[in-house]
Amino acid sequence: MQKRASFRLMLAIDASYTLLNEQGKPIGQPRQASVHNLSLGGIQLHSSMLLPKASQISIDLPLPSDFLDEMRVQKELQEISPFGVRLCSIEERPPNFRSMRLRGAVVGSRTSEATKRYIYHVKFHSMSPQDTSEMTRFIQLRQLYELRNRVT
Repeated sequence: MQKRASFRLMLAIDASYTLLNEQGKPIGQPRQASVHNLSLGGIQLHSSMLLPKASQISIDLPLPSDFLDEMRVQKELQEISPFGVRLCSIEERPPNFRSMRLRGAVVGSRTSEATKRYIYHVKFHSMSPQDTSEMTRFIQLRQLYELRNRVT
């Protein structure tokens, strides 16, 4: 059993990344890749480009919102009535997720013989509180969606 600080969500998302120099400036054009698991600590990135260990990269990660159409969350509202303010509860679709631009470092890699692609383990660094909150919301709602739709 592995001990992790954060839950790892298994999924597949198309993304892009850009290699960064030592000053954090982009080197070259963005490259296409796919993310195959995601946690608050980092991602598993599949790419056709060879990257040296400890490479710094910027990742553009569009978090999919399509599954939210089947989700409902409780929201409490204050309603002003002739008898004063009262709380009422409604169910609504959660708001879409925003795309994220995150920075990370390659901490490990291997090659997939099946796909002939490089598989990188990327550790995030310097995530803003807003990015942390949005990533947490995505992971929690996606996990809930998968539990509710699990085939038994």
